[in-house]
Amino acid sequence: MLDVRRQAKGKAASVAAEAGCYVGEVIRRQLGGRWRDTPAAPAKRGFLGLFGSGRPAFAPVLDLGVITVSPVEKVRARLRDPGEDTIEIYYEAVERTIIPRVEDRA
Repeated sequence: MLDVRRQAKGKAASVAAEAGCYVGEVIRRQLGGRWRDTPAAPAKRGFLGLFGSGRPAFAPVLDLGVITVSPVEKVRARLRDPGEDTIEIYYEAVERTIIPRVEDRA
């Protein structure tokens, strides 16, 4: 879905927020944790700061006890760069951090 949405112009911010919250909620429901709002980073503006919305970027994080993850930022990164790890790889990495596998300990 993200690979298809990457090509849609002007919708990246809403897609990142919606898909990132979905990914985060899947993680929260499977592994526990709590959503926490963060001070929003300023949005990048266009040429010489004259164009663009200038609205802060939506950036909640998910506290999982041992780690804090930012699924919205992960989705943003994936939308910007198709070479970025997939969401599946991201989830698996988070899961391995929370629930280490026996073979990972050896």
